Amino acid sequence: MPADPLLEKLVNLLKPYEPERIILFGSRARGEGDEYSDYDVVVIKATDQPFLERL
Repeated sequence: MPADPLLEKLVNLLKPYEPERIILFGSRARGEGDEYSDYDVVVIKATDQPFLERL
């Protein structure tokens, strides 16, 4: 589990959706984030919906 409490909360919020992957990228993923850094996240989830309908 992530050491960052906000990241841990985000992961827990996403769990009910059963994502295949949750990918953190950017400054926080590199360990360079500070208190003003945002969380850059990609959530991968299998679906039968066409791409444009998911936007």
